Order: sequence, then structure tokens, then C-alpha cells
Amino acid sequence: MDRRAEGDLERLLRLVPYFKDFDRVSLARIAGALEPLQVPKGTVVTREGTPAHELYLLEVGAVTASVHASDGAVAVGTVTAPGSFGEMGLLLSRRTASVTVTDDAKLWRLPRERFVQLVRERPDIALSV
Repeated sequence: MDRRAEGDLERLLRLVPYFKDFDRVSLARIAGALEPLQVPKGTVVTREGTPAHELYLLEVGAVTASVHASDGAVAVGTVTAPGSFGEMGLLLSRRTASVTVTDDAKLWRLPRERFVQLVRERPDIALSV
């Protein structure tokens, strides 16, 4: 990964509230665990109530979060790049909202297993979270 890409990922990671104060070494370790995804408009990335296994960084595009209501889905928020969503996916067992891509997106996914592995290697990361 070139320096510019590393810097872009570091900026994206700092948007996540519990990563914002990490040192560069910790951020580089997390960046190394990220998986890139190209996601077209209309794709449902997460579904409310399903198991939560990851956090997403939004480098390009936009997504909308919605929750189920008695009269259908209700939009509860929009994230436009740069941004992040699914942070609670690293901490909770279930998704609290469905997230749909509303503008073709480039995402970076951090799987919970990779995050847990990093925490085992660097316990100071867990303390920050």
C-alpha cells in the first residue's frame, strides 16, 4: 500500500470515535486488517436484527440507515463519504439498523475476528475502545 493510501485509510479510521486518538502504529495495524469492497447503489450492506460482525469505512459514495416500523422502514440517518458505520458491529451481537447503499460506494470492512486478533496482540487498543 502506498503512503497516500495509508494516509487516506488513517483519516477514515480516525472518523470512528473509538479510533480517533490511536497512535499511528495502532491505526496502521487496523488498516492492514481492512478489506476493500466496491458496492453498487441499491445493495443492502447490513440488515437490522442480523448478526453483527464488522465495521465499515465509507471512502466513496453514500448509505442510508433505516429501522423497521409498523408502517414500513423509517430512514434514521445518512452517511456520505468520508464516513463510517456499523461501529457497534464490533461490540454488539446484532445489527440495530439496515444500511443500504444510495450512491455507488467504495467501502473498507473491518471484520470483528480481525479486530479481536488485533486486541489480543495490542491490549492497549481494547483499553481505548
